[in-house]
Amino acid sequence: MKRAIYETAARRTVLTIGNFDGVHRGHVEVLRTARALADRETARLVAVTFTKTPKAALTPEAYAGDLLTLADKEKYLRLQGVDEIIWLQPTVAQMRQSATEFLHMLQNNRHVVGVVVGENFRFGADAQGTVTTLQNYAKDAGWEVISVPLLQDGGDVVSSSEIRAAILAGEPERAATLLGRYWSIDEAVLHGDQRGRTLGFPTANMALHEDRVAPRNGVYATVARYDGTLLKGVTNVGTNPTFTDVPTRVETYFPDFSADLYGKQFRLFFVAYLRPEEKFSEVAALVAQMHNDTDRALHNLTEKLNIDMCR
Repeated sequence: MKRAIYETAARRTVLTIGNFDGVHRGHVEVLRTARALADRETARLVAVTFTKTPKAALTPEAYAGDLLTLADKEKYLRLQGVDEIIWLQPTVAQMRQSATEFLHMLQNNRHVVGVVVGENFRFGADAQGTVTTLQNYAKDAGWEVISVPLLQDGGDVVSSSEIRAAILAGEPERAATLLGRYWSIDEAVLHGDQRGRTLGFPTANMALHEDRVAPRNGVYATVARYDGTLLKGVTNVGTNPTFTDVPTRVETYFPDFSADLYGKQFRLFFVAYLRPEEKFSEVAALVAQMHNDTDRALHNLTEKLNIDMCR
């Protein structure tokens, strides 16, 4: 992945600046506006964003986790027409930059013709810079500034915080509505204890990336994109309490797929939450519930799956 830090270019440039954590529907409105301005100005669209959100760097104990890996963040930014990404590190020096110093840095050796941000854009030390600060600076710099109104859904502002809250609460449908796609993870399949196979439900096991927001423990209807194919599945997120508690992991059973997936990587989309994780007193009760979960997951996916949201 190319991560350009303060990379300079004399070409005409439109900047769009933000955390873009999730690249959700609100972000897409900003990015589409920026792409349109770049096309009108015959300019490159450059996104300025952080490798880690400032909130995560300043108060990690209060941060629920990233919605995207950096690789996914780049993927979704480029899908919206971004030509180049400037990745800023949330270092102490970076966080102490004044609003004016930050704008000077962006202007350095670039022919900036426009800047597009969300209306709640804040920047500089202690978030002192606002859209008004940017507009005042732009008058002397000769930039066009566009402030994009916040997008609302059902009376709520579409935001990364709302999406995290939905994922933590076991509400993947709500998260998908705000994101504009199903929330997903993309990890390699690990070797498990083979217990699912002995019970007649062989699973593909994945670990959650330590920096990612963790979905609520429980059983989900899911879809995996593997080798160009969509596979319907039922996924348990949890600690396997019926047998022995283990670190949280993601175990997915694909009823119509039996190939060996060990070491392979696939993207898993969370479509619907079925039930909380449960500890069973007997293995037979667990197996009966797994059959029920599989039936419910497949029915749910048949009724509700939107393939266009699997991206």
